[in-house]
Amino acid sequence: MVTQVTFSAMPISFFVLASLFSILTIVSTTLILLTLFWTGFAIIVIAPILLISSALALFFWAFGVVIFTIGSSVLTLLATADPGSDAPSGDDNKQRPRLPAATPSSSSGASWVKTEGRNTKKEETMEAEKPASVPPAPGSDVDALEP
Repeated sequence: MVTQVTFSAMPISFFVLASLFSILTIVSTTLILLTLFWTGFAIIVIAPILLISSALALFFWAFGVVIFTIGSSVLTLLATADPGSDAPSGDDNKQRPRLPAATPSSSSGASWVKTEGRNTKKEETMEAEKPASVPPAPGSDVDALEP
């Protein structure tokens, strides 16, 4: 009886193993084809989009660098030019208008510090806008020593 079960189980086990192997082969082939599809999609569609947008970004960055360099050179030339150097011969006494002196912007550090021992206009307006200091209400969780 044991011999009969052993010898009759062999064809059944081969059939089950062959079925499992073919299912595994189909699944792995499907996964490989799906991976190849998305890789092809990325190469055909996404890669050109990334290359074009990167090239445009580099172009605009370089354009900004060139414009900044040329602009600062022109500004330096205009600011340091001799006022009467290119005037016609009869207008030597006339002065060309110069560029105004640079004033500190509101975001620069120069507008926040004292100049020549006096407060700047920005500091004066900020001090005028400060409310009077009010002590905290009793029982509140605000520390009286905290600024």
